[in-house]
Amino acid sequence: VSILRADLSLINKSNNGSIQFKVVLDSRDSEVNESDDFAGDKEEWTSLNPSVAEGAYTGFPYGVSIAGGESKTIELTRGLGAGELIIYYPYNMTTRSILIDDKTQQVVKPTYNF
Repeated sequence: VSILRADLSLINKSNNGSIQFKVVLDSRDSEVNESDDFAGDKEEWTSLNPSVAEGAYTGFPYGVSIAGGESKTIELTRGLGAGELIIYYPYNMTTRSILIDDKTQQVVKPTYNF
């Protein structure tokens, strides 16, 4: 996952308002094994529509704190996008091992109320 902050008024958009981009891993980064390697198919552009309604989920609170052993229900609105809902736990154990599960993220399967 990458987070990029940019002034969207300075970026050209397609006719439907989306932004197309490619992600390249720079060889100057000590975490990269191959120099100038594209993340994904280098022939395809990733498309992202910055409109809130185009996201997979909307209505996120700015932050949520949960004590150990506590559970909390967070109500969100399903958007037009097709992405998964991922929760990040920045203070949980992290690892780069393929043998130990990293505890810093979780794909959540939402339940829906109609």
